[in-house]
Amino acid sequence: MSAQTPSIELRGVWVASIANIDWPSKKGLSEKEQKQEIIDLLEYYKKLNFNAVFVQVRPSADVFYKSKFEPWSRYLTGEQGKKPGYDPLKFWIKESHKRNIEFHAWINPFRITQSASEQIIDKHPAKRNSNWTFNYGGKLYYNPGVPEVRRFIGNVVTEIVNKYEVDGIHFDDYFYPYPIAGEELPDAETFKRYNVRKLSIEDWRRQNVNEIIKDLGNIIKIESPNVKFGISPFGVWRNKDKDDRGSATRAGVTNYDDLYADVLLWLEKDWIDYITPQVYWSDENKAVPYNYLVNWWAQNSFGKDVYVGHALYKVDSKDGAWRNPSEIPNQVKKTRNTEGVKGSVFFRHKFFSQNSLGVSDSLSVQYKYPALLPVCINTPNKKVATPNKLNISRNGKIKWKCKDKSSVKYYALYTIKEGGVRQLKLINSEKKALLNSLLKDENGVVGIQITAIDNVNRESKGSDIYYL
Repeated sequence: MSAQTPSIELRGVWVASIANIDWPSKKGLSEKEQKQEIIDLLEYYKKLNFNAVFVQVRPSADVFYKSKFEPWSRYLTGEQGKKPGYDPLKFWIKESHKRNIEFHAWINPFRITQSASEQIIDKHPAKRNSNWTFNYGGKLYYNPGVPEVRRFIGNVVTEIVNKYEVDGIHFDDYFYPYPIAGEELPDAETFKRYNVRKLSIEDWRRQNVNEIIKDLGNIIKIESPNVKFGISPFGVWRNKDKDDRGSATRAGVTNYDDLYADVLLWLEKDWIDYITPQVYWSDENKAVPYNYLVNWWAQNSFGKDVYVGHALYKVDSKDGAWRNPSEIPNQVKKTRNTEGVKGSVFFRHKFFSQNSLGVSDSLSVQYKYPALLPVCINTPNKKVATPNKLNISRNGKIKWKCKDKSSVKYYALYTIKEGGVRQLKLINSEKKALLNSLLKDENGVVGIQITAIDNVNRESKGSDIYYL
């Protein structure tokens, strides 16, 4: 398989629920309308041969699932705490898996409100525990320096992985808030109370975030070891002028110095399974060039999977590089040609549906064929039962058998051309397919082959080739 058409590649999209910017499209939609939007969205990405969605299920300390810890989200019904009549997370997972699309539950750990005018209900944990919170920039946040807050976030994640068949828990770049000029973080009293190791306030803040990432990594491995834990940090860990380990960039904000997120430590210590850096610059950006930064993350991943985050929202912007229809396709080519990078995630759904500069059309060419999901680096080696008795009936139906079908998530159907060229053509949950549909628009096919994929994306050996 050439580097241009990989058969193993994560292809994901972020679906944001905050302020109804992606889904649901507005507050107060009926259950039927909300479900139809989910189905339409997933069908759209299935046709584009995407295989993962990263859906924001806890945007502002309110949730899109039945929880004993937090209220229903205001973005569902328009009223925080009001039941929507169904469990959106359960429906999302069911419909995603029905289409062989992996589901990652995207969580914002500390944000509580979006503005000073936004109210929280009396039963909200933040209202009942005001000593857990601080105000900054007109928004309310949980204070990462309070031990009870870290335990509470642990309970939130434990509830999700125990109750729901998510494939991943996903955090974005919001840890401590992005800095606001002239405004200090109001955590001096918390610092005095809990800084038992006598660290500087910057190191203490980093320690607080480190502890929650470490604890969550352990919780997930214990409670649901097949669930991946991933982070999508701001695109620059640290500039090289501050740290020799950093990137040769001139970013105005960095994870380490401004958000107190020591992402490299989390990778090195094996607390997280994958990284999705938000490399939201073009390669023409002299301060933070795209190609260089992708290489840097690949070289500093400590062997973990890297999926690059792409800035679809910048397409067709005033920045000249982003007005180039080839910008996103070229970025995808770069990810495919960088060792250690195993896919792409695009921010965000709305900008796909708008198809600015034909970006969706371009990706439909690059993603012409389906792809299997990468196997997480921490997944133990285990054989998957090989399909057998592959045959084609008189009416063109492809059929096969598989001994241990209970462990199989889906099957991959490959076409074989002269010289042994093998192309993944179809991902199928059932043990049947139509030959004519498999060979559509294909020339020179001499045979077909089947493999089985289990619930953590391990692939079996290929069946015997059925020669046409």
